[in-house]
Amino acid sequence: MAERPVYRTGKDRFGNIVALAGEFGTVSHADAISDIEHGVEVYFVPFDGGGGAAIQVADGQFGKYLRANWDGQQRNNLVDLPDA
Repeated sequence: MAERPVYRTGKDRFGNIVALAGEFGTVSHADAISDIEHGVEVYFVPFDGGGGAAIQVADGQFGKYLRANWDGQQRNNLVDLPDA
């Protein structure tokens, strides 16, 4: 299982996360969900000085989606990353 640091996200016109991007390239949200659920890859948002926030799969009203939370709020912090 490889660890993949994520620095940018692809978003659709509604702000939904549709892709993750890093030095590994870009992966669709469907592929990232599959990777996480099958234990193939670990995606995370690295912090300056070490550590990071794991990207998780969540179940929503319209199906599965990717999320990370590093500030203790209810919102999905992945939307704060720059666009890919």
